[in-house]
Amino acid sequence: MGTRGQVLIKDTGVYLYQHFDSYNLPDLVKSVIKRNDRWNDPEYLTRMIFSDMIETDITGSTSYGIGTVEHGDIEFLIVVDCEKQTIQVNNDNIETFKDLNENQLIVRKTETINFKRKGEE
Repeated sequence: MGTRGQVLIKDTGVYLYQHFDSYNLPDLVKSVIKRNDRWNDPEYLTRMIFSDMIETDITGSTSYGIGTVEHGDIEFLIVVDCEKQTIQVNNDNIETFKDLNENQLIVRKTETINFKRKGEE
């Protein structure tokens, strides 16, 4: 059996299901949130998350699904609430979309970028 997980889009009641390797789901969902796009549009945000989930298996017939009920045998449940702009993993701490985005900006500000002119070594 795989490491199963679901993403609940609370605003719509839609569950996105992943049968294998769901340990990556929290980071995947957070990476979509960090794009700072469609936070107030649950239908589009749902599509963006699901597209990332199935990115390497677009035409497959197993491993991923869309439903309206929580499975009983999942190891990860990520709840996305567009109205409150929050994400919660397995009933742990609630993170806001804004906090996720600000944390990303802090990382970007501390990165060092070295530019070299053409011909420089």
